[in-house]
Amino acid sequence: MREIKVVTVRGRKLLFNAGGGKFYLGETYEIKLSEPVHIAEIAVHVQHHTDGLTLTGDPLPLPPDLPTVVELALPMA
Repeated sequence: MREIKVVTVRGRKLLFNAGGGKFYLGETYEIKLSEPVHIAEIAVHVQHHTDGLTLTGDPLPLPPDLPTVVELALPMA
C-alpha cells in the first residue's frame, strides 16, 4: 500500500491512500486538498528505494514583517 500523510501546522492529519504497487520515477499522484492549509509535514510511506520526491502547488504569499500596520476599510455602498 502507498500512503501519503499531510500534517497541517495546527496538527490535523490528512491521510491519502495512493493504492497498491510502487511509486516509479516520473509517475505523478495528485492530492486535492478540500481547503487551503499551511503544511508542516508531508510523509510518503515507501518500501523500496526512491530517487526523490517532487512537490508542486501554489505557495501562499509571505506574511508581512511584524510589527506592521494594516489599514482595514469597509466596502463602499
